[in-house]
Amino acid sequence: PMVPPRWPRWARIALRIVYGILIALFAIWAILFITKGRFLKHPFESIATKLSHRYVRVEGDFQLYFNPINVKFLAEGIRVSNPGWASKPDFFHAQLIDTDIATFSFLFGHRRVNWLTLKGGAVDLEWDEAREHNSWTFGDPDKKGKPLDLPTITRARFAGTTLRYRDPKSQLSADIAFDTVDTNDTQFKQAVRFRGNGDARGTPFDVVGALLS
Repeated sequence: PMVPPRWPRWARIALRIVYGILIALFAIWAILFITKGRFLKHPFESIATKLSHRYVRVEGDFQLYFNPINVKFLAEGIRVSNPGWASKPDFFHAQLIDTDIATFSFLFGHRRVNWLTLKGGAVDLEWDEAREHNSWTFGDPDKKGKPLDLPTITRARFAGTTLRYRDPKSQLSADIAFDTVDTNDTQFKQAVRFRGNGDARGTPFDVVGALLS
């Protein structure tokens, strides 16, 4: 038998509760794994919108599940809005984001993404006029802007990615487009080529270059 009959009554009850919790957790994992968590699309949009104080929408396919322990997240046509003061409507949008997130690393503070694929992505990084708020600090819109803090990405592929930066107080703006980027740990599989333009204190500039591993 699963519960030894000679154990004290309280121990048998506790063990049955543990068995019940484990079975429930396995059932949840199995449902998510089989369905790929597609039914969580609208709850995800609603919760993400509420927590971030931004409008979050996924126009196409959506997947969110444990595979088997790490979190698999996929979204097609995802959009995250900017705060009202920003000069562009979207902070982030992408044709596709497909990623595998190390679950335990996020729970214990050292955030790590095992792999990330981003297609047709655009990121808008802006400071407000007073340089007190920025577009990448989510939550309470009155909270002061924090430094940009990104998780460690072990392996990544970016295709058709653009980056926009605006800092009115420093009079600095830039629009950069990147060619296809493949990375593995700290190594680039090929040169990361970029091009763009901007303005620094009233002086326009163009930039073309490449980063080597």
